[in-house]
Amino acid sequence: PKRKIYIEYSNECWNGQFAQARYCRDQGRKLGLSRNSYEGQLRFYSQRSVEIFKIWERVFGGRDRLVRALAAQSANPWTGKTVLEWKSAAKSADAIAIAPYFGHRWGNPRTAEKVAGMSADAIIKGLRDDLKRSRKNMDDYAALAKRHGVKLMAYEGGQHVVGYGGAVNNRRLTKLFHAVNRHPGMKQLYLQNLSDWQAAGGDLFCVFSSMGRYSKWGSWGLLENAKQEMKDAPKYQAIVEYLQRRQTGSR
Repeated sequence: PKRKIYIEYSNECWNGQFAQARYCRDQGRKLGLSRNSYEGQLRFYSQRSVEIFKIWERVFGGRDRLVRALAAQSANPWTGKTVLEWKSAAKSADAIAIAPYFGHRWGNPRTAEKVAGMSADAIIKGLRDDLKRSRKNMDDYAALAKRHGVKLMAYEGGQHVVGYGGAVNNRRLTKLFHAVNRHPGMKQLYLQNLSDWQAAGGDLFCVFSSMGRYSKWGSWGLLENAKQEMKDAPKYQAIVEYLQRRQTGSR
């Protein structure tokens, strides 16, 4: 009875690569929610989320145990504004949730060969600039959340150094990205990213992910396996250190 329940309607309904996003697009068109298909997609997601929130409120006798989350695209605050403001959805929500990843640009298939010829040190250095862009998005969303009286949360986050499109099968690129994720400098990047989130006023941050094998599809795990030593896991080191700082009140 003391547990909080986090409610979110599906995953990334703003992201057209997913079937659930296309479903929202189709429903938005059917209901005539906008002349713009994408805006209609977001509006349907918003209003359907609120309908679901209200079902949970009825069953649980109110809002006290619920955290009602609306999600949007981190790199595009307009999506968050659209979702929060359609039919005053923010009044029925507790949070706007985003995925403030950093490093997406390195996996672009158009630059894959050039990037594959770089060193892990050079990528780590470039990722510092990516953190600055990510911080701006955080600040924009923090202001949006404050304006609408909701919390800012991260449903996913962390590095996003992975090939996509045609680059996913570039073996040299994949090998480099694995090395980047094992690079000692990744620890400081994670610490900076989380500190930026805290400074911007962000609330819950779900780091993706706790454990997982590296592959051409990404290097998501803080740990690669259950037996990995902490000295070889810079991302995991960062999380442990960050939590220790929070517990002691230091920065």
